[in-house]
Amino acid sequence: MKLTKKQLIKIINKNLNEAITTDIGMSATAASLVKNKEEEAGLDISDLPAMTGATNKFAFISVPCSTAAAAAVREGGIWDSKNMYEEDDEATPYLGKYWSHVGKTKLPRRLGGSWPQRGKGSYHWSAAFVSWIMSHEDGGGPKWYKHSNHRRGYLNQAVKNRKKIEANPDNFKGQTLYVAFSGNEIIGNGNASSPKMEGYPGVGMGKLVGNNMLQPGDVIGKIKNDGGIHMDVYIGGGKKVGGNTNGASGRGYCPPKNHKDSKGEHHPGCGTSGHQPAKTNQTTDVIKRVKILGSIASYKASNIAATAPQQDASQGSKTTGPGGGLQSYGDATGRGHKNPFK
Repeated sequence: MKLTKKQLIKIINKNLNEAITTDIGMSATAASLVKNKEEEAGLDISDLPAMTGATNKFAFISVPCSTAAAAAVREGGIWDSKNMYEEDDEATPYLGKYWSHVGKTKLPRRLGGSWPQRGKGSYHWSAAFVSWIMSHEDGGGPKWYKHSNHRRGYLNQAVKNRKKIEANPDNFKGQTLYVAFSGNEIIGNGNASSPKMEGYPGVGMGKLVGNNMLQPGDVIGKIKNDGGIHMDVYIGGGKKVGGNTNGASGRGYCPPKNHKDSKGEHHPGCGTSGHQPAKTNQTTDVIKRVKILGSIASYKASNIAATAPQQDASQGSKTTGPGGGLQSYGDATGRGHKNPFK
């Protein structure tokens, strides 16, 4: 009996949880429909192993930027301990290393360099700071995008990476990349990635991709009312560190009137760095370093195959454990979880 397209789709919808493949006579079109349905359904995140996440298109393992997070902790601590603000004389060499990292000179204009440190027109340095911090991870994975002096650069590149992955996840299997996510996807805070910001395309809302996915070394930001965004490095413990920000508790964005630098001079210019509350309930955008595990369909298939009983040639019986026994999912994978793919 020849089935109509409508009848075929009905059968597929009814049997989505069964192992339907082209090997049992299903057409390539029908198999594609099944794959699309699997992607729409995604994975049950409550059963995913630690550090593993999944959008509706691809699965991944988080690869935390722990070296960069440690650098952020140290650098923010220096600004706090020295009680520095951006126009202070002792802040000059610190700002110089951030700016020189993104193509400016080490010295400000007042000392013959290329960036203004004081007065009207002084540069915002948050993106340069984040790029310098994240460069500490370059030896252990992909380079932070062009060590950008503008947040739009690394945000847009992270979105481009995600769009490429979503188009064909299995082409990127095994690759480690910086990828953009919404606040809701990583934190579950109900915040979408807004497309309004300075031409940034955004990644929408999305569903929560996994458990405890926000990790030290992730770059987090909040879309502002004017469509702009400021981004910082999450360091764990509900804290973040960024550039051209407030400092630790009691250190505001602008120096108090009685503040003086090491030369005994007062400069009113605002902006510092330090350990601040992360306020992740407000986060709209997250950039994570992740290793791609492939499409949802291939990830499910590979995990089912990894935990399926195997034929023991010596005994003529199905076994994956010693003595003809069957290993548990936790024993077979070392994950200690029940198999979420059955």
